[in-house]
Amino acid sequence: MGFQVAKESGTAEPSVIGIAVVKVSVLSTGDISADGQKVTIAELAAKLAKVKAASGQVWYYREDAGGEPPAAAIQVIRLVVDNQLPISLSTKPDFSDRVDESGKAHQK
Repeated sequence: MGFQVAKESGTAEPSVIGIAVVKVSVLSTGDISADGQKVTIAELAAKLAKVKAASGQVWYYREDAGGEPPAAAIQVIRLVVDNQLPISLSTKPDFSDRVDESGKAHQK
C-alpha cells in the first residue's frame, strides 16, 4: 500500500504497534518526503488517503522547526487535518523521538 506498519520493538510506542504509519518530512527548502521518498503534495494527498483507509497515522518531522515554516509544511498539516489522521511530531529526522502536548521531546 506504500506505507509502513510499525512493529513491536524496544523503541516502538505501544500505541503504534501494528498500525499503518507514514513518515513525512518537510525540509526547509519546502521539499516533502514520505517514507524516505521525495513526493509532491498531490502524491502525499493520495498516500494519506490510503493511510486513512487503513486507520493509520502520520509521523511528522520539519527541518528547522523553530523557523518560519515553508508553504509546503502548512499544506502537509492541512492534509493531515483534512484526513483526520493522528499525528506524532518529531524533532529528529529519523523519527526517534516524539513531542508531547507541552512541547517536550521524548525518545520513542
